[in-house]
Amino acid sequence: MMLKDRQTQVRQLDFSERGTPEERAAHSIEVYESLNNARKRANICFEDWEAEQMRDPEFRAAAEELEPAYQVARLTLLLTIKFDPDTVREMG
Repeated sequence: MMLKDRQTQVRQLDFSERGTPEERAAHSIEVYESLNNARKRANICFEDWEAEQMRDPEFRAAAEELEPAYQVARLTLLLTIKFDPDTVREMG
């Protein structure tokens, strides 16, 4: 979830009249920690993020399955840039 989405979601909730003061305090701490973790993730470089995600077996399987298509797209783009710069200029 993106940081802005999480902030919007939290702002829309009204916990002022729900639960005991202890429950509201615990919720406030949870929200603060969640936003703090989201900020940390927002500043992570791609390589670190990818290494973290690759620990998940489902993510790793999906990444390995898509790798050939990624390489074809990457090489197509590199060849287009190298041999047809006019097309690249037209693309923006």
